[in-house]
Amino acid sequence: MENVIQRAEITVDGVVQGVGFRYYVRRTARRFSVLGYVQNLDDGTVKITCEGRLSSIEKFAEALRNAQPHSSRYSRIVARHRLVQDIQNRGRLRN
Repeated sequence: MENVIQRAEITVDGVVQGVGFRYYVRRTARRFSVLGYVQNLDDGTVKITCEGRLSSIEKFAEALRNAQPHSSRYSRIVARHRLVQDIQNRGRLRN
């Protein structure tokens, strides 16, 4: 199962818009070889859609939970995983 590509949707609530959080997510994703995109949502949350090996996604999500960037404050992080059949986004995490 380690080499199977997973997709995760991670939603982050809190002070995460207008504080450089998406750039922090992008840098963190590169460290763990995670691909996908990150976007601000109208409700004030940030949605991260990413793909990679399960262990990489887990390390990426753990890094987000443990090391908040200086200006942001999380109140909640929710992650959902699923297997990926056809990978559409093969580039770096973008915002």
